[in-house]
Amino acid sequence: MAERLVIKIGGSLLAEPGAMGRVAEWLAATTRPDQTRLLLAGGGAAVDGLRRIDAANPLSAEATHWGAIALMDANAALLADWIPSARLTERIPVSDGDWALRSGRWLREQEPSADGERLRIGWRTTSDAIAARIAACWDARLIFLKHTLREAYASLDEAAADGVVDPETPRLAAGLRSVTLLGAVSSGLLSPTPPRLRG
Repeated sequence: MAERLVIKIGGSLLAEPGAMGRVAEWLAATTRPDQTRLLLAGGGAAVDGLRRIDAANPLSAEATHWGAIALMDANAALLADWIPSARLTERIPVSDGDWALRSGRWLREQEPSADGERLRIGWRTTSDAIAARIAACWDARLIFLKHTLREAYASLDEAAADGVVDPETPRLAAGLRSVTLLGAVSSGLLSPTPPRLRG
């Protein structure tokens, strides 16, 4: 069976000059024929804008939750354009290769009935937690591709306390076989042995 990876690509990278080309190069350099890699885009500036709208004119938690996911889905289409190997999908893929996931459909139709810890609705739940939930349901390794890492973290709890991942991620990632944090702009991106974290 192909190795399964969920790669969460931080939303701040989408607007960083040259970053997405570097991400595409890294994906090409690390690809293997026996892998299925699911790419999940963060919300980036688009979701930051929704946060500002919510702060100025408050919305329901449901509206902001699904609004943010819709913006992530739009960013998935951008990933598929930037990354030549990635195909766009709305479902968890069954074939090998790279896939840019529009997660909204899966989150509405499959996540509520899936085993394990459920996602909670609210701003504490970001694309980090969604990536962890998908990795848990899909029995996959999880890689967080962040903009920059200032230090190595011994656990996801430490990373959450420092604001590197959201507060919900440690709970949702607790049973994963492997979690890795990489900094795309810092030197960690091309490291042959990036640090691995346990939940």
